[in-house]
Amino acid sequence: MRKIIAFRFVFLVFGFAIGVVTPTVADERKQTVVKEVRLILDPLVDEQLLPGFYLGVFDSGGLVLDVTRGKAAEAGELKPGPDILYAIMSMTKPIVSFAAIQLIEQGKLGLEDPVSKFIPEFGSLVVVEDGDLDKPQQELERAVTIRDLLTHTSGLTYSEDIVGREEVAKLYAELGIFPLDERTDDSLSEISDHVAALTQLPLVEQPGQRFIYSVSIDVLGRVLEILKNQRLDLILDELVFEPLGMDSTGFVVPVLQETVLSLGHLRE
Repeated sequence: MRKIIAFRFVFLVFGFAIGVVTPTVADERKQTVVKEVRLILDPLVDEQLLPGFYLGVFDSGGLVLDVTRGKAAEAGELKPGPDILYAIMSMTKPIVSFAAIQLIEQGKLGLEDPVSKFIPEFGSLVVVEDGDLDKPQQELERAVTIRDLLTHTSGLTYSEDIVGREEVAKLYAELGIFPLDERTDDSLSEISDHVAALTQLPLVEQPGQRFIYSVSIDVLGRVLEILKNQRLDLILDELVFEPLGMDSTGFVVPVLQETVLSLGHLRE
C-alpha cells in the first residue's frame, strides 16, 4: 500500500460513541466508554476487517483513556499503540486544506481564485458528462476555483483503483495519476508530473455542479507549491506540523522508525 504519510498516533474520536470525557471522569464512566468503544471496534477485528486498533482520547491535559487490541499489521508481532506510525491516507486532505486556509486568511490565496491563475492548463480543460468518453466534449461553463478544489466540486475524479467509477477514471489508472499503490517507475515522480498528466484529460462534471470525491486536494497541494515556491512537504512542516508539534508526521518514514510502522491492511 502507498505510504502516503505516517504519524505518532492520535485518532479522531466520534462524539456519538464516547460522549464527553474529561481528565476527572470517574473510573466507572471510563469503563463504560471503553465498553461502548469495543462494541464498535472489536467486531472489525473479529471479522478480519482490521488486524487491530489503538484508540486514544486526549484533551488539553493529555491522555484520558486508550483502548487497544490485535496487531498493528497482519504479519509479525507489532502491537498497536501510541508509539506506532500509521498511514493516514486521505486524512492528508484536511491537513493540506488547513494549510490552504491559512494562506487564504493571510490574503495570499483566494477562494474564488481560478486554478488557472496558478496552473494555466486548467483554463483549457473540457468536460465529458459523467466521465463518459462517448459523449461530446463541452467547454467549461466557468473556471475551476480554489473553492471547488476544497469542496470536491471541481469536476475531477479519482483513479478507478480508488473510488473512480467513470471511464475517465480508467484513464487515471492507466496513466498512474495519483494511484493508491506506490508506482514502480519514475515517470510521475512529483506532484507536478501528476497534475500535468491530469490536465490532458477531461473533467467528468462542470465545476461547481456536484460533489465528487477526487484528486482535488492533490491539485490544491500543487497550487500551494507554486504559490510559495516550495515543496509541499516543506509547506506542511512550516504551516502545520512544526507549529502543532507533530514531529512524527511526514511523507517519508525515517529509517530508524521503520520498525514501528504499521502496514496498510487491504481486504481482497
